[in-house]
Amino acid sequence: MRVVGAWFALFALVASLHVSFGVKRTEEAPAAAVRPPDGVWDRQKKAADDLWEELTEGGRRATDHEHWERIVRRSSLEWYDPYYEDDTQHIVDVQDYYRYVLEQDWYAEPQQDQLASILHDWRGDQARIQMEDDYMYMEKPIPGRYIVMLDASANERMLDHAITVLQRAHVESEGKIRTEHITPIRNLGLGFTATMNNKAVTLITKYPYLEVIEEDVAVKRSTRQLSKADYEKAEQHLSGVQWNLDRIDQRNNHLDGVFKPEGTGDMASIYIIDTGVRYTHEEFEGRAKYAGFDAIDKLTGSSQQGADCQGHGTHCAATAAGKKYGVAKKAKIYSLRALGCGGSGAVSGIVEGMDFVAKQVDKGVHSGPVVFSMSLGVKASVSLNAAIKRVTEKGIVAVSAAGNQGGDSCNYSPASARVGIAVGATNKEDDMVTFSNAGECTDIYAPGVAIKSATSKCDTCTLTLSGTSMAAPHVAGYMAILMSLYPHMSATQAKGHLVTQSTKGAVGLAAISSSLASRTPNRFLYVAAQDVDTSTRAHIPYWRP
Repeated sequence: MRVVGAWFALFALVASLHVSFGVKRTEEAPAAAVRPPDGVWDRQKKAADDLWEELTEGGRRATDHEHWERIVRRSSLEWYDPYYEDDTQHIVDVQDYYRYVLEQDWYAEPQQDQLASILHDWRGDQARIQMEDDYMYMEKPIPGRYIVMLDASANERMLDHAITVLQRAHVESEGKIRTEHITPIRNLGLGFTATMNNKAVTLITKYPYLEVIEEDVAVKRSTRQLSKADYEKAEQHLSGVQWNLDRIDQRNNHLDGVFKPEGTGDMASIYIIDTGVRYTHEEFEGRAKYAGFDAIDKLTGSSQQGADCQGHGTHCAATAAGKKYGVAKKAKIYSLRALGCGGSGAVSGIVEGMDFVAKQVDKGVHSGPVVFSMSLGVKASVSLNAAIKRVTEKGIVAVSAAGNQGGDSCNYSPASARVGIAVGATNKEDDMVTFSNAGECTDIYAPGVAIKSATSKCDTCTLTLSGTSMAAPHVAGYMAILMSLYPHMSATQAKGHLVTQSTKGAVGLAAISSSLASRTPNRFLYVAAQDVDTSTRAHIPYWRP
């Protein structure tokens, strides 16, 4: 304990030099709920276990939400705490509990030393839910989980020192200064993700090279449920070339029934940062593979290895690079799973995954350009935007959904990362749809309503979805085509070409206020053959051969 005290004193001395940090702090966890008498506990636990068994049809995951609703309405359960631990917020609403569990791809008994037990915590009092017709946007902090980044003056020795200090403080304080589940970040700047209590957070804020410490936040896919009217409109275009592909290779919306992009993207690798990919789907022709990193596996101990158990990621992957439904029909696809079976994940998992890919690029694993496709979003995140900036500097093109909040995309990440490419959604009439975000951070628009593509239920299954999630892969596919044709372009040059060659003034912005419309670039994706200035490309290294 004397050593720990010395560390505090040393960091306090350094802090007295008035070094300024960007720090986001949280309060102590709420007090635990009172445990009921043993007899009541036993009866309620058995009732809840029986309910879980019926809900999942004998342990098998149930997906019929009407079945779930019938069971919950029939239950007389009023109180159940399946994770009785001192450091967690207790679940007092069985409907909230089962709604949350049903969205997850795992179910584990509580263990104090597992991050999974922290992620199981509902934290209903901190959840912020915004209803938008039938679209739900969710954001909630992950208790005790943080992303820490050091400033530009730090080196790897300083990062290792900071981690060692926290680890030794944890051991010598017997867990009172708690730091666990540390994952270093070395390829997107220097930092780490970790589970820490408030005493450990206080300790690391004294470190002189700290730039930011940010609370980890749950992130959700950016998809909107398809309305009946949208589906009926889509039915008119389900034969031959899909309307969305037909639209992006011409300057107007008088569709000609063909899709003629300027290339196939055969040299590029598209990383689908999403719910995973069904590798065996016929759309991918064997081109889809596991990236080698699965954030959900790492956090929960599952073993999906990038396989899709939700459908969203497979849909986006096929829009980017499927043989029938895709833009870049020969690009390689890598699944970097950052969202679980319920379509949610954590900012820390996304950052760790991006760090993994950046290391692959540095090692020369890829023989061609790399594109990220991220159909997900969260409130503006300093650490996520910083990661986008770092990968762009390495030549990786980062494409993301603008978001489905019907507001300003600058309020969300990764859309607000200025060096990335944020994509808004339009319908068949080229009107921006009401749920799509807009504003100056929305770089371009692409089709995002009634998009038919592959899904994960079987090797031939398809699904029609709407959302900025569906718009973003169109642009990711085009960037794969562009950079396969001109592989020495930098990521910044590629974005500049996308903007320059886009169709200007094609998007109807009547769905948003005149103020927001005036700040929104009116650009629509155009993927047909174009003239590219390649006079300087030989002097711009893109990847390591």
